[in-house]
Amino acid sequence: MNSSPPPAFRPLGGLPILARLGATGFVLVALLGLWASMKQIEQHHGKNDGEPGVSLTDVVGAYHGAKIPAPMRSAVEGTLAGHGGVTLEQDERAAMLAWLDDGRAAEMFDDIDLDDMAPVEILARRCGECHSSSGGAPPFDTFADVKATLSDKELVPTPPELQLTSLHSHAPGMVAFGLVLALAALVSRFGRFLRSLPLALAGIGIALDLGAWLPARDSASLVYAIVAGGALFAAGCALACALVLLEVWLPCRHGASATGGTDAA
Repeated sequence: MNSSPPPAFRPLGGLPILARLGATGFVLVALLGLWASMKQIEQHHGKNDGEPGVSLTDVVGAYHGAKIPAPMRSAVEGTLAGHGGVTLEQDERAAMLAWLDDGRAAEMFDDIDLDDMAPVEILARRCGECHSSSGGAPPFDTFADVKATLSDKELVPTPPELQLTSLHSHAPGMVAFGLVLALAALVSRFGRFLRSLPLALAGIGIALDLGAWLPARDSASLVYAIVAGGALFAAGCALACALVLLEVWLPCRHGASATGGTDAA
């Protein structure tokens, strides 16, 4: 561990009990704010791709845009997320793909001329165990049942003017929030590296996150900067909260006071 001495000025060290309780209240609300931010992201972006939870596709769609293939096509091709894949013979898979590409999905769904290669028959054989009135998934008995699974989904990014408005409101608040926490950790008793780490993580994180919002419209790879930056910012703020709580509640050692002392790192 870094053995550098604590800072000469430690305003949080040796506070009276009421002040410690007050400082703890501020830190706990800061942690509550971090949690609420993560929940807000989940609620705002989590269902963009039609699946529960926040995925990379959700974030790419919000900042860059994304096209999600039709669920039925993905299932037939074996690429549907969270789906074990459909066991199809080669001729069945070819028949299903031809149906999806034909443009006459409704007419061909139960076309008697296709006999057992009609989509309704293939779905009954291969998917009926789950996709039925007695199974755990919605039935595929009629074209109306499967219609919603046949369309691609286009995720359109947030309009630039709304992103600018969001930046206008988010940037000052996030800067103030992260900076106050990081500076409080910076004057804690811990080694130089540890007490400086929240400032580094939060500062680099917010620059990556907010700085990539607008450029990500033109480059999907910058969405990774947004994700990584958000994670770094949250980690830095959470670490700062932990260091501040420890500084407030750990007893001062070797007679150290709020104005400094001989605490070990």
